[in-house]
Amino acid sequence: MDTPDLFYDEDVSLAKAVLDGDHRAALQRIETLWSQKGPSPDLMLQAIRSSWALGQDVQARKLAQEGVTLWADRAPLWGIYAAILTAFGAVDEAVAAYDRALFYAPEDVRLLSGRNRLRRFPSSGREARRLEATCEDESTSTRLRVSAEFALAAIEDAEGQYDRAFAHYSRGNALKMRGYDPLVTEQRLADQLEFCPDLADLAGAPPAQGPRMVFIGGLPRSGTTLTEQILLRHDQVSTLGEAPDFRLAILDLMRSEQANGRLVADYWKWFGVPGQPLVRSLEALYRQRITERRVETPVLLSKTPLDLSHAGLLRAMLPEARFIALDRHPLDLGLSLFVTDFANGHGFSERLDWIAHMIQLTDQSMRDYAQKLGPVFRIQSLQALIDYPEQQIPQLLDHIGLQMQSACFDPKAAVGAVRTASDLRVRRGINRDGVARWRHYEAHLQPLIEALGRDWIAEWEERDAQAAPRLNKAS
Repeated sequence: MDTPDLFYDEDVSLAKAVLDGDHRAALQRIETLWSQKGPSPDLMLQAIRSSWALGQDVQARKLAQEGVTLWADRAPLWGIYAAILTAFGAVDEAVAAYDRALFYAPEDVRLLSGRNRLRRFPSSGREARRLEATCEDESTSTRLRVSAEFALAAIEDAEGQYDRAFAHYSRGNALKMRGYDPLVTEQRLADQLEFCPDLADLAGAPPAQGPRMVFIGGLPRSGTTLTEQILLRHDQVSTLGEAPDFRLAILDLMRSEQANGRLVADYWKWFGVPGQPLVRSLEALYRQRITERRVETPVLLSKTPLDLSHAGLLRAMLPEARFIALDRHPLDLGLSLFVTDFANGHGFSERLDWIAHMIQLTDQSMRDYAQKLGPVFRIQSLQALIDYPEQQIPQLLDHIGLQMQSACFDPKAAVGAVRTASDLRVRRGINRDGVARWRHYEAHLQPLIEALGRDWIAEWEERDAQAAPRLNKAS
């Protein structure tokens, strides 16, 4: 949720809680300050953000609505309300909220960018000129210039000006330049290929405790959010979303072991087979974290795309878990990565050759896990899911141990918040909007095509066609 900078109260306890990411403590302190001094727009803004960070989507929306009612002239409150409405799919309301925010802060680039995501400004309009001025002003923060470049790119794309759009996308990515170390990714894959054992048969594994976990992954923009929303329409399924619980559990275990003088930085050397103490300790820490969410459904999704690079450890830790790895056409995926303004992480998305490198290594990782983990690991073709939902959705549900429910064919009817960059696309349901979009930018994507290799792309297309053989006949 890209909103104006949030308020950090002068109160030391609140400031520390916010900076530490302890949003429960932040809300407790805000409640105390409200009782002592009464509510204020700044405290309300932080209460909304902390509620949202804790996954309290409905409460955050309620607070935001209350905030704009009490302080109707505060642009930041209207901005965060608009962002929350967007996540809930209330596009018309969100547009109105952004317009209200821009009435009070017409130069705010983040507000302009948020509004532009919903309904594009014309390239000849005053809003576009404001964005252009931001791009040219080197005294403006890099983050704002990046937002302005991507907003202008989206405007040009909507008007079919693909050359100009790609120029803006390129400048926006060049400004970010957080970097990507290919050697780190290569070493992680090499370790997986060498050290991950065959985990297809886990006879004698401890019985499951709590809900069955289903991990949905792949690269960002590969269709993970659509798949999550399809499965969430089933009444036996809930989700953690893109939660960091697994990575945090690993850190908890490492800190605990290091405090006792033991180093466990390289988990390939200790996870081994089910029953090992460290694996069971990690499972306990992970279960503790997800239990705090009060999950009441038999199946629980976790949709943090790159967590699937740890599928071997997850399989050893949770033998009952199931895995769904999304597979999207590499050129559509590569373009989508390049033109998405990721506010945090995913530094590989900033250069086409880096994207190609990450796509190929992720593909190799998925196929290695599919072999070593056996039937619990499903590689799901996004193309097949889009073209043949009546075939693919029942298979997905069977994979996670559930009977078919017709609601799963209508993911756009979901009523909860969608917190990813795919929020608007998912609200349109299962559609072909992003299929073969790369052809608009083919001339600009030559570095991606060359880095992937034309033969490799052709091999991928042949392999993907086998996921739903009728694809060839339909084309």
